[in-house]
Amino acid sequence: MSLIFPRQYDKRTHRALDGLPASSGAAWPYEAKEMWNDRDTEANAAQGELRIILNAFINSVERLEEVLEHETILLKQHKPIALYDFNHKKSHGLLEFSRAMIALRALDPAAADSTANAPLIRLRSKLNENLTILQTHLEAVGAVAASIARAIQEHDSDGTYSQSINTNGRQR
Repeated sequence: MSLIFPRQYDKRTHRALDGLPASSGAAWPYEAKEMWNDRDTEANAAQGELRIILNAFINSVERLEEVLEHETILLKQHKPIALYDFNHKKSHGLLEFSRAMIALRALDPAAADSTANAPLIRLRSKLNENLTILQTHLEAVGAVAASIARAIQEHDSDGTYSQSINTNGRQR
């Protein structure tokens, strides 16, 4: 517990000599109120910092969701896409997401767990949808590659000395 000492004031300007504003009434109640306000200010600053980090976390999740949605839509519509660009955007989003999550957990682990659940559930569902469509496309590419390999094999030889290729494009 710290002791509160009476403040000294400049009689001409009515300002406290310690740099804090002068009270309008008695010094003792003002001193106690001023100390309480300092604690409130620190709490408000911590809450403000938590809000900033929480907003950064939510924004990073939303950006990742947008990239995943855009890629999934293009894949479902069978439109050509630049997978390298999407991979770069997802990698950048994951870096931003992990930094925001680390900062959120470092500041307030309880808030990180409680407030991060809903955005993470949404992100997981979009990731699962994206994963499903990407797996479908990869399986289709594998089937096409196996058909091409089989056609080349049948055209080039009579099959006497070659290994056969299964439907996944792998040798048996």
